[in-house]
Amino acid sequence: MRSTRSLPLTSLAAAALLAGCGAPQAAEQEITPVREWRIGTAEHIALWYHGLAYTARAANPTTSPPGAPPAPPATADTLPPLPLYRPGYVDSMTALKRAAGVYPTELDERADEFAREFESEAAYSALHFLPLYFRDADALFGAIRVWHQAGGDPRRVTGAAAQAVAFLSSLFRTERQRDAVTAWANVLLAESRAFYHAHWQARQPELAAVASAVTAEWQSVADSLADFLLFARLRGGELFLVPALGPEGRIVTRGVQQPRIAITTPPAGRPRDALWPFIHELIYPLAAETVQEYLAPVRIRELGETAITSRAALRAGALLVDRVLPADGAAYRRFFLEGAGHEPPAGPEEVDAAFTRAFPVPPELEAGLQEIVRQALAGI
Repeated sequence: MRSTRSLPLTSLAAAALLAGCGAPQAAEQEITPVREWRIGTAEHIALWYHGLAYTARAANPTTSPPGAPPAPPATADTLPPLPLYRPGYVDSMTALKRAAGVYPTELDERADEFAREFESEAAYSALHFLPLYFRDADALFGAIRVWHQAGGDPRRVTGAAAQAVAFLSSLFRTERQRDAVTAWANVLLAESRAFYHAHWQARQPELAAVASAVTAEWQSVADSLADFLLFARLRGGELFLVPALGPEGRIVTRGVQQPRIAITTPPAGRPRDALWPFIHELIYPLAAETVQEYLAPVRIRELGETAITSRAALRAGALLVDRVLPADGAAYRRFFLEGAGHEPPAGPEEVDAAFTRAFPVPPELEAGLQEIVRQALAGI
């Protein structure tokens, strides 16, 4: 995962992608920047992360087959402090597929294959963010289809499709990568037909109710975060609740007409839990900049850029919540302690100490995070 949480994408290309790329068409007109966060769901985004949850499970199984060699030790940069996907998610989907009589699907059968491919080259890290640049399934899968048909050459198509081809080729530069991403998209489309679309439709009433409840929780705290949102230039955008995601979310801010964030779907009856990964993602870009400013490049490499940036965002989010929502500081910390597999202590002071131990940052970086939060709330 890239610590910037954003892919290199020009404004024109973003407009083209979000408008849809099934055939050449004019780019979308610029829109007035939004001044609020819209919270909801999107099937194509949920489907994409549903699939990636399978590859993550295949790449990091809980147990090894008998006689298999031991897995290589994880490094700081390959093991984020928080799960990228919800633990137990794939098992729950497998149970539903068995009950529906559709197990195994092609995704089940080929997850290991794609996991090996996606682990083989750093370029595939872009897959963690790609669906957030597309408005719907037609735009996402249509762009990949046209890109493959054009052999990755934007000169072979025109209009918005050319922008999409250029964008995808800037991320996946080799023929092998293009073939793998296209095959991946086709497997996801097959998964949708065999299982996921019907599953998604059945869950829509429940997910809509959760989104409405999360919206109410967000509206109750948005005014308290107004100065921070203005400072961070994140006054509005789109937040997507994604069942497959773990406590580590995704955010894209550059090259799009409005920021887009994907976070885990909170449990029924606990909509306020969505605020903590939301705030973590909102502060992530500032935390990433602070890491680069306060730590030397060699130190970042030692700590692992992905791991230290995620921890920095967690710690900065805690500082922000303490300042603007002081009654919720312990709830924020408990959420991420539980998400990282730690048992939170009972008392607030013990929770704070456990949080600091679980997500350590160098003292100089901690000072930088305190300063950036102070600036954000001072309106500097």
